[in-house]
Amino acid sequence: MKKIPKYFNLLLVLCKTHIRSSDYRSVLGALWSFVGPLLTFTVLYFIFVERFGPHIPQFPSKLLVGIILLTFFNRIVHAMFQAISYSQGIVIHSLTPSEIIFISALSVPIIKFAVEITLFITVTVLLASHQIPNIPLLLAIAFLFLLMSTGIGLLLGSLNSIASDINEIWTALAPLLMFTSPIFYSLDMLSPWGRAFVFWSNPLTPYILCYQTIIAKEAVPYFSHLVYLQALVYALIMLGIGFLCFKKLEKQIIET
Repeated sequence: MKKIPKYFNLLLVLCKTHIRSSDYRSVLGALWSFVGPLLTFTVLYFIFVERFGPHIPQFPSKLLVGIILLTFFNRIVHAMFQAISYSQGIVIHSLTPSEIIFISALSVPIIKFAVEITLFITVTVLLASHQIPNIPLLLAIAFLFLLMSTGIGLLLGSLNSIASDINEIWTALAPLLMFTSPIFYSLDMLSPWGRAFVFWSNPLTPYILCYQTIIAKEAVPYFSHLVYLQALVYALIMLGIGFLCFKKLEKQIIET
């Protein structure tokens, strides 16, 4: 990580390359970022609004912000998979640190998330007469969420490089996150064992609870200030495990 300042210009070039190769070169550009989450929101809203909407205050806002976070997580994991898979030639034939490749791969998911959450806050403030939420706190939680997601992406991407079954397993399990995350329901609607499973085993849960609370400016069920600590701990643990796993397998990954 100490080499990053030395390669800062290279990092900028790689970030620009990722951005130019994404959908930002299209006519609508960044607005495409909002299409996927908006379509998912529309489907889930009309399916669950009558079942869960009356029991969840500000149901549309909480639903949409949860979808945005889940989409951001999936993009980060996918970016780490690709960075590890396609960086072999760069690492072998140049002195570029692998950390530079991973950080640059995060540029497009971060920009898309920034666009989505900015549009979301703007729309909710203008149409729903909400007050502007605590932006610094939103940014802090987003940063922790980025670290946690990157750690999981590094872990899965590293393991996938030596056993391609990991990608197949992840492809099968990733859609289940929509139903094991408190996005269209709240934790108090679950049975005790279901609530414990979603709260402790799903690494997305603390970040979703934090964002829903900050956006709604009222604590969602089973949210407390300890959830902020949980988000911090999950971020540090997952990033540490993911990075250590990659460094341990780095030589084997390059040779594979």
